[in-house]
Amino acid sequence: MKIRIIMGSKINNRCLKDMVNEYAKRLSSVMEIEIIDFKSTGNDVKEYEKFIKLSEGFYRVALAVEGKQLDSESFAKWFEGKQNKNIAFLIGGAKGLSEILKKKCNELFSLSKLTFAHEHALLLLSEQIYRAYTIIQGHPYHK
Repeated sequence: MKIRIIMGSKINNRCLKDMVNEYAKRLSSVMEIEIIDFKSTGNDVKEYEKFIKLSEGFYRVALAVEGKQLDSESFAKWFEGKQNKNIAFLIGGAKGLSEILKKKCNELFSLSKLTFAHEHALLLLSEQIYRAYTIIQGHPYHK
């Protein structure tokens, strides 16, 4: 399984990047997690094309406030059901993801009704992917 997290904004916070990399490292023996961040151009068409190109061949999941919200156990069940797929999670920059891009995704998820900075969304998603794996494995991390 390969997870690709694509973010339409650069990661500037080194401490946050280290935390995200720690979750990827913990999972590296069972799955590949790749983080791709790029500077937002402000051009919806160019960003759309970049997200599509980078997620081609992947099961696309956009993070969007209007997406479905899952608790950790439900996310783990969803994740377990996708273990034979490569998944791309798309995180928008300051303007979010365009409506046309969201329509090209297989699913929309919301981390919360609250709005998070893109970097914080990345950290929360990374932790939830790790948590989902520990739930599936019956590891005590979740408790």
